[in-house]
Amino acid sequence: MSNAKSVNNANKSLDVEIIHPTLLDAALPSTIEDLKNPKEDYVVNLLTTFLTRFGINMSLIDQPIPEQLGAMTCFEDSDVINLINLYVVVAQIFDKIFLHDFCLTDITSPGQKRLRKQAKFLSNFVLYAMHKKSEYNDRMDQIQTISKVLEDLKERKTYVSESINAKVIHKANQLSMKEKLEDDIKHMQSITEKLNKKEMEFEIMKSDVDKENQKAKELCGSVKTTAGKLSKMIIEVQSEVVHSPKEYQSRLDEIEKQHKLKEEERSTMQEAIQEKKQSIKQIEEKLNFVQKISDDFHILADIYKEQKDKNTKKNNIIKEIDSLNNVWSESKTKLAMHKDKVDTEKNELQTYNEEDMVSVCNLYSQLLSEKKIQKTKLDKAQDCLNEKCLEKNKLQADIKKIKEETRIFINSCQESYDNEIANVSYIDNFYRSIYNLIMYIKLYFKVYTKLYFKVYANYILLIKLYFKL
Repeated sequence: MSNAKSVNNANKSLDVEIIHPTLLDAALPSTIEDLKNPKEDYVVNLLTTFLTRFGINMSLIDQPIPEQLGAMTCFEDSDVINLINLYVVVAQIFDKIFLHDFCLTDITSPGQKRLRKQAKFLSNFVLYAMHKKSEYNDRMDQIQTISKVLEDLKERKTYVSESINAKVIHKANQLSMKEKLEDDIKHMQSITEKLNKKEMEFEIMKSDVDKENQKAKELCGSVKTTAGKLSKMIIEVQSEVVHSPKEYQSRLDEIEKQHKLKEEERSTMQEAIQEKKQSIKQIEEKLNFVQKISDDFHILADIYKEQKDKNTKKNNIIKEIDSLNNVWSESKTKLAMHKDKVDTEKNELQTYNEEDMVSVCNLYSQLLSEKKIQKTKLDKAQDCLNEKCLEKNKLQADIKKIKEETRIFINSCQESYDNEIANVSYIDNFYRSIYNLIMYIKLYFKVYTKLYFKVYANYILLIKLYFKL
């Protein structure tokens, strides 16, 4: 009863109404008529669509290899080669999806039950591949999104670092400018102190010169007063002149004495005047020096004004530096906050990456195991290929032997034909039988040889396609 139930379930699963929508869901060609009455064209179309779906180039499969080209005797053989190549490729793929009983007649003379079974395997495999592909695509999209976020964070970090470096460089330039201005201010202050000292010295010298000048003016005034007094005295003396010779003589003597005294006083006055002239000259030189000092004071005033402007600029620069320090502190705080945020996001991404790495490691382990299995199968295929080569050599020896026997047989038949040529009817029948036998033998060896080379060439092509896949 259990066997009967399992058979019924299998038949239900292979029902046309179930397989048809499954094939359509897998985007494979399907009609109810084709599933009920399958033909070679439909099977070829189904298999071709299946192979094309997974990126297999059908032109490479349809193209005969050099061994097949050597075995072809007519153009019609290309259709047979296409079917054989298609069968070899599909049989290898079916073997991977646990469909091991696929044969060439399933293409050339398909049966309903076998076709439905094969179509079911194909559609299930395609749907499974579509489902897995969507999962892998979603996961890859997530990984690409995370990678993009990481790249954006790296660019943002680079931009912030460059901005901070630029601000640091600007601040360093401002500090160097500040130091330079402070040095200039100190230099100007030292110059100002020296000028202030010189100004005090000049003030002292000016007061001394003013005092000497005042003394010279007073002396000049006293000299003028004395000269006025002398003029009055001369007038008085002239008024006191007498006409008496004695008186005149006495007066003259007295006047001469006075004159000598006056001349002495005059020489003394001239000496004093010369001395005063020298003093006046020295005073003029000192006045010129004072004028020069005054000009220096104007220059000093300009320097003081310039120093005042520089002090103003210095204060502005100090304010700007304080502002930059505040901006630097704010940037440093923001950078610390951003760094914490980046670290948090980095930890989250690291967690995601660890999960992805676990899945990737599992997938890698699975692929390694599959690789070992495929290597084992490849070794088996290589052993099988070696066995086939031995069989090929043996078959070639057998073919050579059969050809020799056939040649001997044909010669004997030809001799029999010559001996019995008198009996036309017997000869005709015998000739036809011999001819048919010869054609059959030729066709047998021809087809057998071609088929063997095709199988061997297709096996090599299959191995190449396997490594490409």
